Amino acid sequence: MGLFNLLMSLSAARLSIKSIMIWLVIVVSGSAMLLSTLVTNYLQHAEVKEQLLQNVRSLADMVASNVRPIMAITPTDIDEEMNRSDQLANMLHGLDSFPDVLNAHIYSAPINGQTPQMLALYTRSTSTAAESKINDLARYFTARLDEDNQVIEIIRPINIEEQTLGYVYVRMSPESFFSYVSGTRMVQVATIVLIIIAAFLVALKYGQMLANPIQDTNLMLQKVARSRDYSLRFSASNVREYDHMLDSINILLSRVEEYISKQQQAERELQTLNSRLEEEV
Repeated sequence: MGLFNLLMSLSAARLSIKSIMIWLVIVVSGSAMLLSTLVTNYLQHAEVKEQLLQNVRSLADMVASNVRPIMAITPTDIDEEMNRSDQLANMLHGLDSFPDVLNAHIYSAPINGQTPQMLALYTRSTSTAAESKINDLARYFTARLDEDNQVIEIIRPINIEEQTLGYVYVRMSPESFFSYVSGTRMVQVATIVLIIIAAFLVALKYGQMLANPIQDTNLMLQKVARSRDYSLRFSASNVREYDHMLDSINILLSRVEEYISKQQQAERELQTLNSRLEEEV
C-alpha cells in the first residue's frame, strides 16, 4: 500500500497545469471532431450512395425513353430488324459521353412465352465486357452494387402506355463515388489535424498563462526562504483565483514579518534589560 501511494505521488508530481491543459484540450477537441466526422461520414456515405443509385436509374430511364420510338416499330423482315439493331446500337454509343458507364444492353420483351433477345449492346472496352442478363432480368430491376462494390447494375423497362416493349440494362462503375468519399475523408482528416494543432497552440498559450503565476509564486517563496526577507509581497495576477491565493500568502508573510519584528524587539529589550542589571551589579 505504501509503495502504491509512493508511485502515485511520484506520477502525480510529474503532472503540470500546462500539460494537463494541453492534453485535456487535445483529447476533448480530438474526440469531438472524431465523433462528428464518424457521424458525418455515415450520413454522407448513405446520402451519396443513394444519389449514385438514383443517377443510375435516371440514366437507364433516359436511355429507355430515347429508344422507345425505335422499339415501338415492330420489324416485318430481317432487313428492318437489322436496321433497328443498328439504330439501337448507334443510340447506345451516345453513352461514350458518360465515362462511368461500362456496359449497356437492350433486350426485347418476352412475348408469348418466348425468351427475350439481346437487340443491341454497348461495351466501353474489352476489359469491361458483361455477360447477357436474359435469364436474370428480374434481379436487376432495382439498382444494386455488387458484392465487391465494383459495379452498379440496373434494368429498366421500355414502356409505351401500359405495354412493355423491352428492357435496358446499364452497368456503371462507382469509381467517382468512392473517389468523392476518399477525397472527403482526406479533407476531414486534414481538418481534424489542423483543429488539433490549433487546439494545442491555444492550450499551450493559456496553459502558460495559468502556469506562470504559480512558477512566479514558487520562485518568490524560494527567495523568501533563502533571504528570510518577509517584507516581500506578491503582485496581482490575471487570474482571480490566483489573486485570492496571493492575497492569503501576502497576509501570511505580513503576519510572519510582524511576528519576527516583535520577537526582535523583545530580544533587544531583553538585552537592554540585561545590560542595566549588569551595570547595577
